[in-house]
Amino acid sequence: MIPATMLVPRLATGAAGVVIGATCALMAFKNGYTVAGVADAAVGGVTSAVGALFILLAVGALIGTSNMAGTI
Repeated sequence: MIPATMLVPRLATGAAGVVIGATCALMAFKNGYTVAGVADAAVGGVTSAVGALFILLAVGALIGTSNMAGTI
């Protein structure tokens, strides 16, 4: 069971995400973008970010193994 003190920040963060997402969607539709256009832009953004995330993962793994080996 989750204590009430831990539940409130999680709900606030989730609610803020919903409000921000809805605001961005309304602004996009008000400016003439379609659902398909917004979805394509989101997919393109995630696709371009995946390469950088893999590089960060590899560097983190390298630093972690060096740390465990005592090199750092």
